[in-house]
Amino acid sequence: MLGARCPVFTCLVNAASSTGQVPNQRIHITYEPDRITVLQPIPELHLKPGDIILRYMYRGEGFADIWARGQLHRQYDCSFLTEKDNSGCLRDCSAKVISEGRKDWWVRVKTSQGSIGWTIAEDQFGCMDSLGGDPQCDDIGAPPEPAANKPTSIDEARVAIEGNLRTPEGKAYNQQVQAEFDQKHSTTILLCREKGVDETGAFWMLLRLAGNGRVKEVLLYPATKLGTCVREVLLQGDSFSRPPRPNYWVGVSVNGAP
Repeated sequence: MLGARCPVFTCLVNAASSTGQVPNQRIHITYEPDRITVLQPIPELHLKPGDIILRYMYRGEGFADIWARGQLHRQYDCSFLTEKDNSGCLRDCSAKVISEGRKDWWVRVKTSQGSIGWTIAEDQFGCMDSLGGDPQCDDIGAPPEPAANKPTSIDEARVAIEGNLRTPEGKAYNQQVQAEFDQKHSTTILLCREKGVDETGAFWMLLRLAGNGRVKEVLLYPATKLGTCVREVLLQGDSFSRPPRPNYWVGVSVNGAP
């Protein structure tokens, strides 16, 4: 039923204390979600004006876990939302927050003496925003990146992508990233053309994503001026939905035609 409250939403993830070196765990608890009213039709969510969206967890950079028409949409691009203070909207502005819910972050901590406990997290912990913040927080708990300072070759990236595409999960995720790229960066391509980049050939962008979906590396095949322009934007902190694992390679195709 539209607008019905799903059970209290919790999310257990890794975090790091800004005052200690011991990895911790955190739990996000939503006692009451934010309520959002739809102002204009949102076809992708099958919503009409007057419908209600519930926002259970903000992920960062406009992404959130929302409840609409009886379904939970994790890490959904909510850049169409206007916050209660009239901030936030980046496109369409088809919905607005009408009430803010109640949420808490609880963090499991371990002292240098070995004592373990839980505390409500406010500003004393780093890496609380799963999509934004310091790039050093991108892959907490993940293995170190191999040869971090050495650029990946096209062949290495291609082999990784082909391996990922052999699984149903990998195929589905690649399609999801392609759809997100097309939605977010059609405007980026237009802006690049306004800068005088008038190439029309198609090309591939091979993306290495951190555990939280942040773009860590971009390779072009073939290399084009248009691709170089778009790559600069991607490397300025852009992110996609969380990949199956950190340092994950995906390929997106770009049609260079105007």
